[in-house]
Amino acid sequence: MSGLEAVEVRLRNAISITGEVRWDTEYFKKEYLQMDNLLAQKTTVQFETLCSFVKKGIFDLSPELYKSSGIPFIRTSEIKKPHVEFSTTVFLDDKTNSQNSKTTLTPYDLVFTKIGAYIGDVAILPTYYSHYNFSQNVAGARVEDKESAPFYLFFFLSKFGRNQILRSAMLSGQGKLELADIRNYKVPVVSDKFKSSIKKIYDVLERVQFQSVSLYSSAESFLLSALGLSDFEPSQDPIAIKTLSESLGTSGRLDAEYYQRKYEDLENALNTNHTVADLCHIHDSVFVPHKGNYRYIELANVGMFGNITGCTVAPFDELPTRARRLVKSGQVIVSSIEGSLSSCALITDDYDNALCSTGFYVIDSSVINSETLLVLFKSGAIQELLKRRCSGTILTSISKDALEQMLLPFIDEKVQKRIFANVQRSFALRRRSEHLLDIAKQAVEIAIEENETKALTFIENQNRCR
Repeated sequence: MSGLEAVEVRLRNAISITGEVRWDTEYFKKEYLQMDNLLAQKTTVQFETLCSFVKKGIFDLSPELYKSSGIPFIRTSEIKKPHVEFSTTVFLDDKTNSQNSKTTLTPYDLVFTKIGAYIGDVAILPTYYSHYNFSQNVAGARVEDKESAPFYLFFFLSKFGRNQILRSAMLSGQGKLELADIRNYKVPVVSDKFKSSIKKIYDVLERVQFQSVSLYSSAESFLLSALGLSDFEPSQDPIAIKTLSESLGTSGRLDAEYYQRKYEDLENALNTNHTVADLCHIHDSVFVPHKGNYRYIELANVGMFGNITGCTVAPFDELPTRARRLVKSGQVIVSSIEGSLSSCALITDDYDNALCSTGFYVIDSSVINSETLLVLFKSGAIQELLKRRCSGTILTSISKDALEQMLLPFIDEKVQKRIFANVQRSFALRRRSEHLLDIAKQAVEIAIEENETKALTFIENQNRCR
């Protein structure tokens, strides 16, 4: 019976936090019961008592109402623990927001992903904007005591909060969080002194994160300026007339989308004869893992600014069959799947000799540094060219041949050096923000498992080491 996990629960205790009977064995895993026992030794309150409301967002909002500026409209794709990332954010005008004022949020309120691949992710709304609104697949919590909000955030990101979230997710095909569960999560009562210490960590974390994003955005803007694309506006003409020799005869493609005028305008604006094959080396060999544990990077682990947010660590025989690309520090991974082409990341020393999915191409170059390659492949211009070359019926993607033949500009060495510096500084700041996140989570866990005094000492010791 070695390795068997079994627990005995009385029938009167086989209920969820909302009072429903639960028979599923997953709900009574040992780690969840141990969490319950530790929280039972603390004074706790239901999360809803700390909020003015916990509700889902605007239902069935037409994309026609999306704007390029105004009040940020938070969707599940923007909720990245512990931040909201704004690179894909759409906005609402004042009128639409006023018509949906009951779901308006402000800085330091919390948002939860209710459904989808990132179910249970939690983020705090930053001070960048004065007001926010959110979609139906997001649960928004309007926190009454804003000074306490960072503590609530880090509690939900700690193992105690995270386990409550995972435990309450419905065991259906896709899974989802119910509002009733979120409202009933148990939150420990801690002192104002401890909450103040946690907020100080968050304030530094937010500032560092903002600086990191600004540096990356600066690198991207500088690249576009160097390419003469800062104010580039391609043709919107939907009609392009080609002879058979100009279309199928040269590209092998007959689909009308491939010949949109905007693509020709973009290639002309790049003013280059170089291709990806001329400037880069694409590594697509298959690596078969054997013996031991491996780190595995997939789409979900790629951040919006070219960083890797984590990985799966698993024995070789438990890895998915798509874990067949070996990556080295300094290489760039680029998704080949349309719909996720912007999922590009720089492999740092932390992920040297990790594996990634065969859904990525692994790229490096002897004439363009990796930081510049990252910004280049994530830029809007190259993203459009990647999209153009995707093909297929069910799952459209870009083939290796199509990628190699795609035009790619050579970047001046001075431009490369500046991009290198900005991206490296951006990544260093992001690592610092991740370290601050770990400190805050650990401090919350120490306060629950032991006491606040030890947690505060831990924070102080970490501050001395910085």
